[in-house]
Amino acid sequence: MKRFVIVTVISMLTSIGLRAQVEIGLGAEMGFPMLFNGFVKGHNHASGAPGIRGVINYSPANAQFTGSIVAGISPMVLPVVRFNNGLDVLYMNFTNANISLLGRFKKELSNDARLMYGLGVGVNYLSGNNVQISKRSDSDNEIQRIISDSSFYNTATVPSFYLNIEYMKPLKPGSNVYFGIGAQLHYIYFLSQTADYRVDMIDKYNNYYVLNPELTGSMINPMFYINLYYRLGKSNSY
Repeated sequence: MKRFVIVTVISMLTSIGLRAQVEIGLGAEMGFPMLFNGFVKGHNHASGAPGIRGVINYSPANAQFTGSIVAGISPMVLPVVRFNNGLDVLYMNFTNANISLLGRFKKELSNDARLMYGLGVGVNYLSGNNVQISKRSDSDNEIQRIISDSSFYNTATVPSFYLNIEYMKPLKPGSNVYFGIGAQLHYIYFLSQTADYRVDMIDKYNNYYVLNPELTGSMINPMFYINLYYRLGKSNSY
């Protein structure tokens, strides 16, 4: 039964590919998420966010428009609050899963290549799994203990918006295998949360810090990626 279902799905996709352009792809990405709000006070960026992605492109026959479904997963570290007179920063560590729908125009180029560009909307699911702090301003005054309220490891499901551009080209003339190199600007607006999170820290001199971080404000995530596609059906010119 499972074999019958798999064969049927592949046959349907191949049949669609004969009448349209369908590509299935996998790839890798590197983002640089930045959070902007009054709590981070200019310390907007934490670290790079490498991830993996899966893509399905669909172009109706003879159309200059492509619809794409993109799903991805990556770690994401965001600064949430500064403390110690603004010299140190508390970060939130997330696992970020997302799915988006892109609508892109395509411009035909030489050698069966094309340039795709457009907008998209999607949903991000962030699951908090850890907290950390920046390197202390005074290296001799180390944090000995971090006490996190269990509710701090929160989840957030938020809408997201995209600007996207990608260059695609077959690996060789007539091939069904394509590579894509692209850039994307990812935007999320976090609404103020009603939950009151608390993180306490104790340094080696028994100084006690009480923080109430919030995941709020605007996140901008410029991203670069590379995809490898397989095109269903015959490899005709775009």
